[in-house]
Amino acid sequence: MKALYRLTGYTVLTLALLAGCGGAPAIPAPPSASKAVTDLTVTAQRELEIEGTRLISLSPDGQWLVATRGKAICIVAVETLADKHCIDLQTGSPDVRALVWSPDSKRLVFTEDLMRFMLESDVWLLDIEGGQLTNLTPDEVTGGFLKQGKEAGTLLDAVPGWSPDGQTVIFSRSDRAAGSTSLYRLSIKGGTPEKIIEATSQGPLALWYSPRWLGNNKLVYTVLHPKLSEPANGIWLADSNGQNARQLLAPDPKIGPPALADVSPKSDYALVWYPMFAGQYGAESNVTWFALLDLNKGESVPLKPAGEFMSPANARFSPDGSKLAYVYRTLDKQVNLVIRDVQSGAENTVLTQSGILGANTESPMQGLDWANNDTLYAATGPGVGVLLTLGSE
Repeated sequence: MKALYRLTGYTVLTLALLAGCGGAPAIPAPPSASKAVTDLTVTAQRELEIEGTRLISLSPDGQWLVATRGKAICIVAVETLADKHCIDLQTGSPDVRALVWSPDSKRLVFTEDLMRFMLESDVWLLDIEGGQLTNLTPDEVTGGFLKQGKEAGTLLDAVPGWSPDGQTVIFSRSDRAAGSTSLYRLSIKGGTPEKIIEATSQGPLALWYSPRWLGNNKLVYTVLHPKLSEPANGIWLADSNGQNARQLLAPDPKIGPPALADVSPKSDYALVWYPMFAGQYGAESNVTWFALLDLNKGESVPLKPAGEFMSPANARFSPDGSKLAYVYRTLDKQVNLVIRDVQSGAENTVLTQSGILGANTESPMQGLDWANNDTLYAATGPGVGVLLTLGSE
């Protein structure tokens, strides 16, 4: 039986969404926070398609979509589907897997597409209101990094993310001259990046998949060396100053090393997935490549629907962290969107259809978003999607 969606061969280097730390301004809980999952239903659907445009993700407040057109990054109003801004990245193509909203939906960070086009990458900041684009980590090196040579000391910046107050960016930096990969942080006002953790001195490109700065002042991140048998691969937890780092989840002997997909706003659970297993052309039925990881106990439980199924293709926590949404396909080729209560495990299938729903062919961490106003964005194909409104019966 074939997997629901085939991921590309470089899925090991897929980037993902990131979230932040403590000290965030209070964000109202979504209406669904006070509802039981059994009371929730899809009350409205709206198909989305903009010619020549690739829709990437929905802003946390549900007002904006970020999209790409060639080398341009576009901010699109959800209500009208009109462009607010559309800005060309002059140094190369943006990495669509590294377009990350600030928690207040006022800014966006991203990098050049490091792995697809081998571009020397910096961290860029886009102001949503004014459309101002700022290079936060300029190094006067652009273009293909393979042409630079190690003597140039090329710094490759990737997987940017946010503190929840929207004032600090965290990102992975690979130093090709030193042969190291580290996690850094930097104020959005600029300055010199501060190293938090050196993940490895054994080579670049070993920090991927959603490093997060949690509300309890902890960092959770993925170490994934090119050598998949490396015992350090897996999910790690550390203090926000980089101290007391410990491995929370090691590779699975059968399905490989885990990677972060999402973290609950409550900082108690993480969604992890297994990119090596997910990237296979075929996958076993009734075996999931998603799991729920208890960040306090370090214990993981596979995310499985009842009955016969193909692995969930995507999953996302609700804005308050009490619930999660996931998409899976039954063996009779029906695709289901399920809302699950994180604590009790109670579930409700709120939508069933045929065809793609909520999956991105390059990264399962994109293609399914849950905004604070209980709007869900789900990808339904290349460049097309649907907005779903959650309500109660």
